[in-house]
Amino acid sequence: MTNPLRPLSAFSQLSIGVSRTSIRLGSTRRRWKRPRPDLTGFEPGWGEKIWIWREMHTNHVVYSHGEQMKVHAIHASKALDQLPFIFKKTKPSKLRKDYWQKMALIDFGSGKDVVGRSVFQKLRELRHLHEVSWGNEMFFTANGQRTKRERAWALCDQHANTVADMACVLSGVGPSNKMAVNMNEDGTKELLPVKVFWENDLDREYAEEWSDNVEHRFLSEIEKIRKRRDRKERKEKKKKKGLAGAASEVEPEQTHAELVV
Repeated sequence: MTNPLRPLSAFSQLSIGVSRTSIRLGSTRRRWKRPRPDLTGFEPGWGEKIWIWREMHTNHVVYSHGEQMKVHAIHASKALDQLPFIFKKTKPSKLRKDYWQKMALIDFGSGKDVVGRSVFQKLRELRHLHEVSWGNEMFFTANGQRTKRERAWALCDQHANTVADMACVLSGVGPSNKMAVNMNEDGTKELLPVKVFWENDLDREYAEEWSDNVEHRFLSEIEKIRKRRDRKERKEKKKKKGLAGAASEVEPEQTHAELVV
């Protein structure tokens, strides 16, 4: 038996009238916010340089903004987070400083820390892509089919892929790549000039080509520049001490002359 109080038509259920009408309040806040890099918590200059470390036995690669491979708890955990667990014994439980060596340094210049942090992120993403996306060549070699352990160690070896990724990112490829400083009238990108210092200059041959904005040097030049800078600072300190000593000798004579007058 139908309820006589129940509406016979769905038309009566429509939102008609003030009491049944819902009003959506519009937001007047700006959708775009002004960037505030001072609130990110990064130290001044954090990102101007990217150090690339390589493990000598497995060819694991770790990216870092610091010059030293620190093995204590906080820094070691950040470095270990970059290494994936692929198979048993492929990820070390702790870092050993004697197993890691400097592979390269990317120098973006003073004041370009935002670009450096962007490149750092893209290098991390490309390395992760190499670890999770690969073709049938990972299963087979010239000698036959690889075992699980052999495939795991092959995925750990990111030495050649890292160099290729560096050449790709530093050439401004990809959307939101901050290496592109400006867009020219002919449609080409104006790239930020960077310097890449190599421990072994032959490593850069892993990349098919490098863009013109990349300048290649040796890591040994950094030590020479550092020694030259330290020598200059020592000379300036000696000069300041000499001037301070001469001023201290002159001041008593002046006070004595004033007393005589």
